[in-house]
Amino acid sequence: MRRPMTRREFAALTAASVAGWPWAACATGALFQRVADEMAWAGIPGASLATVSARAIQSAHFGMSDVAQRLPVTSATVFEAASLSKPVFAYAALQLVTTGKLHLDRSLDSYLTARYPIDDSLAERITARHVLTHTSGLPNWRPDNGKALTLLFTPGLKYNYSGEGFYFLQTAVESITGTSMAQFMRKALDALGMRRSSYVWRESYAADSALPYDRDGKPMMHDTALLGRRLTAAAERLNKRFETLTTAEVLAALPRLHPPQTPVPHNAMPNAAWSLLTTAGDYAKFVQRLLKHPEHPMLRPALQLSPYVWRGLGVALQKRGPKLAFFHTGANPGFKSVMFGDLTAGRGVVSFTNSQGGFPFNMHALENEMGDQPAVFYLEQP
Repeated sequence: MRRPMTRREFAALTAASVAGWPWAACATGALFQRVADEMAWAGIPGASLATVSARAIQSAHFGMSDVAQRLPVTSATVFEAASLSKPVFAYAALQLVTTGKLHLDRSLDSYLTARYPIDDSLAERITARHVLTHTSGLPNWRPDNGKALTLLFTPGLKYNYSGEGFYFLQTAVESITGTSMAQFMRKALDALGMRRSSYVWRESYAADSALPYDRDGKPMMHDTALLGRRLTAAAERLNKRFETLTTAEVLAALPRLHPPQTPVPHNAMPNAAWSLLTTAGDYAKFVQRLLKHPEHPMLRPALQLSPYVWRGLGVALQKRGPKLAFFHTGANPGFKSVMFGDLTAGRGVVSFTNSQGGFPFNMHALENEMGDQPAVFYLEQP
């Protein structure tokens, strides 16, 4: 087996792959081959990376989005951002706080016409602040066996990472705005310049969508595309567009799409917790927005988890002395992602892979660009 590249070699290869970067003159066929060898050694079919500053975004793309069809990863390749969906949704939700439509410390249930399905009286205490700091008491996701959802602890008592909480907040946002989740986020994404991104599947993604692969490089079922197409058809039967379906309408449609599937949130799209489809370059625009606005409320340390790891509102934070950085990791079946922004240095990085084993590769890319960042390992999402 060929030895893996050193960090210095990997950094050189990543840099060399991007036309217009200062070191692009180093790009040669041999260097590109070494990138391919490293990805093959790690079992990663494709990767897309972007570096960010307040003034510029530069990207690099490697390998295949579709191995069987020999389709390369390009700047247009759409990846599943997985839990990197959460910070973008949090950013949009906090705009409602700024306008006074959403209150961080008001019960989310108070915004709903029908109570969110949690079999626990303490659920009435859950607020947007609890959700955004992962202190709601909810598990990551409710059981998919039809059992009742109950809280793990009293809201606000301690930390427990929860995608379910973000779905709860999603329903409140729909009630507040009178629009579907997809429509609400479409406006937010457009305002960020993320026009290649969406929280629902678009058939236009089919030609440029990265397909998922397991740790051995074998193809996995592309569940997101399948679910998106089925929900698109369900919407058409209602004489509606997929983007206009509310959370309640999507959950009502799920049992008919996957009988006898229980309509649980982690199977639903759009989903604030996991369903963002985007490119590395598009997501870098969001990172750039935060780098330009270090005073943003989501970047204020709100909950300390370790001497250097904190939670902000919808994003994780690394605080080392006076230096502050924000980050998040993501994991969907066959996709791994990471984003990181150093507010002190004014630089950041985004890395997407279409591999179940992509996290070490993402961290390798992050460390080569930004140095050692221990907080990211501390909060890696499974």
